[in-house]
Amino acid sequence: MYDPPHLLKSVRNNLKNHGIFFEDKVASVKLRTCFADWSHIQKLYELDSKKKICACRKLTKRHIEVSGLKNMNVKLAAQVLSHSVAAALNLYVGKENFDSKASETAQFVYNMDKIFDSVNARSRKHEKKEMCAATGNSGHLELWKEKLAWIEKWHIRSSKTGRKIYAACKIGWLITLKAFIGISEYLLQKIKFIITSRFSQDALENTFSSIRRRRGFRDNPDCNEFRHTIQKVIITNFLKQSSNKNCQDDDAYSLIDFSCFNKKELLDIISSEDSATESEQHDEDSLHLNTLDSVEENVLSYISGYLAKKYLSLNDCIECEKLM
Repeated sequence: MYDPPHLLKSVRNNLKNHGIFFEDKVASVKLRTCFADWSHIQKLYELDSKKKICACRKLTKRHIEVSGLKNMNVKLAAQVLSHSVAAALNLYVGKENFDSKASETAQFVYNMDKIFDSVNARSRKHEKKEMCAATGNSGHLELWKEKLAWIEKWHIRSSKTGRKIYAACKIGWLITLKAFIGISEYLLQKIKFIITSRFSQDALENTFSSIRRRRGFRDNPDCNEFRHTIQKVIITNFLKQSSNKNCQDDDAYSLIDFSCFNKKELLDIISSEDSATESEQHDEDSLHLNTLDSVEENVLSYISGYLAKKYLSLNDCIECEKLM
């Protein structure tokens, strides 16, 4: 089994560098060869970023111009290959002068979102079905088997030569989904549910990230330095990650509560260190409803409906239901 976040980043990189051919029923009754093209996502960002009400508020220049350390950031890959981006692509195809083949890219993004969510579940219940824990009747096994057949028909051709190239991410996803199927079929005979995110390497990577930060990002500590540093990390429970980390929070916690210890004793062992924080400022344009175009009106309607649904779920008001 491979680490799903790393596989997701690899898919994003191949999509950006070459594009991915796949088979699906996009605007057709029968399966046909489709092509997921990064230029559609780039065009989406260029158009959407100019709107007063954006369909993809999380999509930024950092997501499009991926290079260097950004290639390692799982969050950027997950936000690009997400349901919101897929929905926005379909919205622009119907409302703007947008390449109709973008619907193929949207379908690819939508499928990848479902796959990653299903192997990244962090709780028993969630609004998205795939983000719930895997159970005997949650549909995870059926989804994985369906997407296995879908991934097997991927092929990637070099953007420079046009020749078919080997895609490690394809093989990695096939092995990983088969592993999830086998593990789930075995474990669900003994337990009620499986939190699939626990199979990722996030906890391990976050721990090593904390260790590296304690040593000034030194990559090659010797054995004594490593032992000394990990003792500090454990004793001070120093597992708070930087806001610029590559991995998601792993929801891990220390088995020992050091809050009962004398703080002065702990401070004698290690000096306190502030974790990096990042603040983002967004300039908000004034909103004039009479100047909204069709895309912005659709986005506004979606947001309004979502807020209304949330409000009604928390407040049992018959009059409110009538008004809405």
